[in-house]
Amino acid sequence: EQIGSLKYTSAYAPLIDKRGEIIAILNLPYFIKENEIRQETIMLVSRIANTYILLAIIAGLLGYFAAYSISKPLQVLKHAMRKTSIAGQPELLEYRDNDEIGHIVREYNRMASELSKNAQLLAQSEKEKVWREMARQIAHEIKNPLTPIKLSLQQLVRIKEAGAPDWDQRFNEFSKMLLE
Repeated sequence: EQIGSLKYTSAYAPLIDKRGEIIAILNLPYFIKENEIRQETIMLVSRIANTYILLAIIAGLLGYFAAYSISKPLQVLKHAMRKTSIAGQPELLEYRDNDEIGHIVREYNRMASELSKNAQLLAQSEKEKVWREMARQIAHEIKNPLTPIKLSLQQLVRIKEAGAPDWDQRFNEFSKMLLE
């Protein structure tokens, strides 16, 4: 319907009494303001979008902090593993929870202790090997000059037993060589 330049929609409803007769007709005019409705729709959509964006940011932050709290023990484990060397005493970690990371930490501590023991055994074995090699070389150095001395002495004894006339001269040469 229209009154002047104002357009509106009317809804009519009959009012009925107890006997079923129409006693009045009710007119409800509804003024359509298209621009206001469009603005309200845009505002509603923007509020919903802002709410979802805010929820997404909150979810992202919560996810970041959850991931950080989960990965922090792994970072500590990584740094401890990086510091571990065969030469020094390994750094054992403390982690009290009985979850997957706790199992990894216990296994790391076990392996680090085992590595330390094996490193000590290896160092001891290397020391023994060096001492054995040194003893072998010393024995060789001692034995080297003794062999010619022994052979010369045996030859000198044979010459003496044979009654050689130049035995004194040979004995002097042998003594001189032995002293040198």
